[in-house]
Amino acid sequence: MLISAIDFLPARDKQRNMSSKDIQQILREVKGGAREVDASECKRTDEDIRLLADALKNNKSVIALDLHECELSDSAIASLASALKHSSVTSLALNWNKLTSASAHDLATAMYEGCALRELYLGGNEIKDSGVNAIATVLAQRHPLMTLELLDCGVTDAGCEILARAIQGSSLTELSLCKNKGITDLGCASLTKAAKSMVILDLSDCNISDPGVITLSAGLQGSLLKELRLTSNKITDKGCFALASALRHSALKELYLDNNIAITDDGARELAVAARACPSILWIDLEGNEKVRAATESDLSEVLSARASMSE
Repeated sequence: MLISAIDFLPARDKQRNMSSKDIQQILREVKGGAREVDASECKRTDEDIRLLADALKNNKSVIALDLHECELSDSAIASLASALKHSSVTSLALNWNKLTSASAHDLATAMYEGCALRELYLGGNEIKDSGVNAIATVLAQRHPLMTLELLDCGVTDAGCEILARAIQGSSLTELSLCKNKGITDLGCASLTKAAKSMVILDLSDCNISDPGVITLSAGLQGSLLKELRLTSNKITDKGCFALASALRHSALKELYLDNNIAITDDGARELAVAARACPSILWIDLEGNEKVRAATESDLSEVLSARASMSE
């Protein structure tokens, strides 16, 4: 199973893989026709990755490669990226390694030269805006990448603006920028047009407040966006009112506003009223917002649970 761009968690938040495979076992899997190769949660040396890269060249079976939490360095990714151009890998997980923007540049070069990645997970690495710029340059040239995860990568508003320009007209449909504290209302607003062509947008745990949400909400009309995550930001009732108004004219199915502690019952009730009038919405998460009354949450949950049951 592929790692979710939205739900991936670092090792400290989940049980560690206690059956990590040595490199020779990994190589046997690659050469034996495996479709998905999990080499994660085990320290891999540059030599390990060089051997793996050699095995992947001209390999037509492996489509998913998981190397999260392997203490990989930029030099390891340089050899891997070169091999990816001649492989069938379409999903690559490199979360929580020791990578910098240099790795993003190497991966972008591989993508430009023919690597057919559809999913790229880089969370927990120091990719920063310069690395984002490299990937965005390839996206702007209509590379077929569909999922990009940049959780906790040091991305700022400038990186959002770079991505926003590249995404329009690209194949990207899922983007996670959660846990990037350098993203504020300016970065959120810059993604408004880009969000129209996406299906999932995760801006959880950034530094977004009402102005950014209001601008983003205004762009939801006619948007393809199905899932919007704004967990753990600085959103108040004012942002909820804007989202409630937008729901009536959007395709949203899931909206996450949990742990925005300034949201009160007024904002929650407005969302509940909008949800009743918006048949597409199936889930609104307000958990952790202590100023929202339990009765309001219960009423909203009842409406959405009944609708979700009917859609199954």
